[in-house]
Amino acid sequence: MGETEPMTDHVFTMTTRMHAELERLEARRRVLSFQVGQGNETAEVELDQVEDQLGRIRRDLERAALAAEEAQLRAEADAAAKLEADRQAQAAQLEALRAAQLASAADVEAATKMLCRALDALLGLGKQAYALTNGQRHMLGQRHAEAYLTWKLGEVMPRFAGMAKPDHAQRRPLTELLTGQSEHA
Repeated sequence: MGETEPMTDHVFTMTTRMHAELERLEARRRVLSFQVGQGNETAEVELDQVEDQLGRIRRDLERAALAAEEAQLRAEADAAAKLEADRQAQAAQLEALRAAQLASAADVEAATKMLCRALDALLGLGKQAYALTNGQRHMLGQRHAEAYLTWKLGEVMPRFAGMAKPDHAQRRPLTELLTGQSEHA
């Protein structure tokens, strides 16, 4: 597009001069036509020359208009091509992001399946411990597992399932929650 701007400026200056010359020659043509009509034979030769000049100027003006139109069409085509290239690049980037997102989703699904199996085993063991301790609820571990998962999942998904954040004392590794002991003690 940078190439067309100097050309456009040049064409504008050139056509402005041509229009001024065209007006001057048209005025001269009127005068000469009148003189030829009055029988002035020398005016006829000059009239032919003026009409030839007018023809050349009109042709040059038409060429300048065509050149300006072509420059505009090329600039528009260049802009459209750039827009299409940008659109294609964005589509390719989106396709790559979507593929990575789907791969991550598969990883989340696999990890969730493993988590569900591990939670099922943990809660099953908690039920057994509950039965052996004559119903001591803390042995179930369900509240501890919920607090732990809410804490950990809340780090990456703050509004995870609308669960309230657990108390700060509950924000510890699950093994500490179940034993009531701190690994750091």
